[in-house]
Amino acid sequence: MHSLLVEYLRFDNLDTGVLTAGKRYLRLKGSTPVGDAEITIEHEDLLTNLYQLRYTRELTDKAKTIIIRELSGHIERFITNLDQLKYPIQIDLVLNASELGLLPFELFLRKDGKPYFASPDRAVVLTRRIRQSFISQRENWPVIPRVLFVYANPNYGSFREVPYQDHLQKLRWALRHWMTDEMKEQESNKIFTVMPDATFTDFKKQLLQANSGDSQQPYTHVHLLAHGTKIRNEITDDAEYGIALRSELKEPSKVHEFTELFKSIEQKPFVVTYMVCDSGKFTSPIRAEKDIVQQTHKMGVPVVIGSQLPLSFEGSISITRDFYGAILDGRDIREALFETRCNLYSKLRSTHDWFSMIAYVRLPEGYDDYLQESVLQRELSSLITIRENSNKLIDGDAHPSPDDFLELIFDLKQRIEILEGHHQRLSDQKLSFGIFEENAGLIGSGYKRLAELVFRKNLAIGLDTKKSLREQISWLEKAKAWYRVASDNNLSHHWSLVQYLSLNYVLGVSLNEHYWHAAYLAANNAIERNEREVWAYGSLVELSLFTPDLTWKEKLAEVASYLNELVKKVGDSTNRFPITSTRQQLNRYVNWWTEENGFNVKTIKGSELKKVMEILP
Repeated sequence: MHSLLVEYLRFDNLDTGVLTAGKRYLRLKGSTPVGDAEITIEHEDLLTNLYQLRYTRELTDKAKTIIIRELSGHIERFITNLDQLKYPIQIDLVLNASELGLLPFELFLRKDGKPYFASPDRAVVLTRRIRQSFISQRENWPVIPRVLFVYANPNYGSFREVPYQDHLQKLRWALRHWMTDEMKEQESNKIFTVMPDATFTDFKKQLLQANSGDSQQPYTHVHLLAHGTKIRNEITDDAEYGIALRSELKEPSKVHEFTELFKSIEQKPFVVTYMVCDSGKFTSPIRAEKDIVQQTHKMGVPVVIGSQLPLSFEGSISITRDFYGAILDGRDIREALFETRCNLYSKLRSTHDWFSMIAYVRLPEGYDDYLQESVLQRELSSLITIRENSNKLIDGDAHPSPDDFLELIFDLKQRIEILEGHHQRLSDQKLSFGIFEENAGLIGSGYKRLAELVFRKNLAIGLDTKKSLREQISWLEKAKAWYRVASDNNLSHHWSLVQYLSLNYVLGVSLNEHYWHAAYLAANNAIERNEREVWAYGSLVELSLFTPDLTWKEKLAEVASYLNELVKKVGDSTNRFPITSTRQQLNRYVNWWTEENGFNVKTIKGSELKKVMEILP
């Protein structure tokens, strides 16, 4: 998705201002010459119209439509000339002048009456931003998510209970690929933390603790569900905005408290979502401190979402489900916002949530590259979670049912589908080394795990494993094909080469000596280049099993030698994955890829290989 920068400027103090019909602004749009734009509505008239759209006003749908069309007309005359866009596109709207933040750009309609930013046939996503020198910070790019869910039913006033159970369910669903079965049974864990009935003090303490100490574990996403309300300002004698968390003083938390908190955090969350009514509404354009969404963004949080009008319960649930479901699957944040707004319009058209949702977005430099790289790390972590769940299912004390395995198989197929879609995008971009073969290799790994789950399912429930042999082989053939794609793209990628050779052996195909020598050379070159290299020893272990012109005894001796080197290189590192992964692969030769289970293997003696594997701690 490409972006079009649209920026409005004026002279004088940009932090305060009032809308005035006839006032003109400089407009910068992409690389086109500087133009100008004119406001055609008075400040009070805009506020009156927005007030009429609040859920407390008993207007007919027809009356609301008239107001929306009238406001859209004013927006159209201000932004103009967006008809020649190439889709999909992000309108990166930079609103330097304070008062322009009041304009509800999100409700802009096309000439056919459909929402400009919520129509599936034209992918145009609108995001807001403010231009500034951002505070020095470290951004917590969410490769592996750590989500904080904060909700509160205040201990004062007469508020409806917030729909926290629905939000909890949607967030757990979005995180399902990241959490093991054991984590899913916990209220909070290293991936997902829930803070029920929180005070602002509780919330502040939780964020600060996550950013402190030697073992920092800052949150990548913060999701806050509460009621927005008004607070009487005793100094100015007017109303200011507050969030109705629980409070010993029985009063809402103010915008400046959140501002100071996010300013104080060194490593900011990447995403903060305020499912709070009016969280994106300016309390007053003549005060420098505006709404909590903009202030949080101003303090350095790249992506902040809120609502510029009251937000329905159904709308808050829909945003949580669609937005988090997409970005935690590795989707582009801009695509996620667009689809979320489209769903709000199509499924909850009786509400105004589709244009009330507001998003301030400042994507980091290199965001597109980050998406390509992070999806691989994300999916690898997800595949590891599936592996842990399947191992627990098989090795635990419980008696698994076929449905338990079918759920894992379904999850795995979803991960493979995401990776295959990502592979197609990489192919379209004509990328070569690095990301391309890693992605293809992960797809191969997914299909191999799928074949193993089919085998383990029959084994666990007492069925003849040979009855599913045809299905196992079909998935292994797919895995082999994807490993071949990775190998042919880069013959120095020893891991994919070895996996391709491994499945050739298991499926009874003659050894391809060209690939064997290429893998052997690549693994040894990796060791020579990097004294800390670990994974190459795992490759050499397997290559020893296929080494031509060696007796079985000599092969076992080589395997033992490489295993010892692997253990030595891992040392006392907390990352034990190279050892567990190697053990997992060798166990396949011992327990799965055997003649007893229908595979055409003759030269590997599983019981003797198992004894050598005792080298692995």
